[in-house]
Amino acid sequence: MRLVGWVLVMAVVLTSGACAKTGSVRESTPVASLAAYKTARVEVELPTSVKNADAQKAAFAEAVAQGLRERKIFSDVVKEGGDVFVKVTVVKVDAGSAFERGMGTGGDAEVTARVELLDASDNKNVGAFDVTGNSKKSVTMAVGGVDTAAVEDSTGRALRAAADEIAGYLQARRDGTR
Repeated sequence: MRLVGWVLVMAVVLTSGACAKTGSVRESTPVASLAAYKTARVEVELPTSVKNADAQKAAFAEAVAQGLRERKIFSDVVKEGGDVFVKVTVVKVDAGSAFERGMGTGGDAEVTARVELLDASDNKNVGAFDVTGNSKKSVTMAVGGVDTAAVEDSTGRALRAAADEIAGYLQARRDGTR
């Protein structure tokens, strides 16, 4: 009977947060067709007040570039040049609360960024949108009653969620869906 109870508890824990929404996109300037652009360059601006700002900035830029590559939005994502410039300006970072995460009562980090797409040939804006990402997870793990999320890099998780939102949004525009 004890085993059945344990299995039931684990099933509830694993499925209770199965639909954690980790971000959103709000279009401000309609994105033009991206089909004409073969290569992209990603640049990220991150407030220096963010803990480990340089490392977070580099990891976020790579996460955005990797998402664009994996979804094959452009044939290549380059460090210099490119047909389109993906400029990501992080405008708000809320690191959340490690204590609340440890207690399992929230405390998620959240980032908000402004994304501008610029045609590299004439610096013309071809679209803009705002994106949010947060550190929510579908499954959590506790050790000794304390959620292990308390010691994780929640800001990094939120930035990766924002990068995923950016790639997903641009993929939809590339494919012509909305």
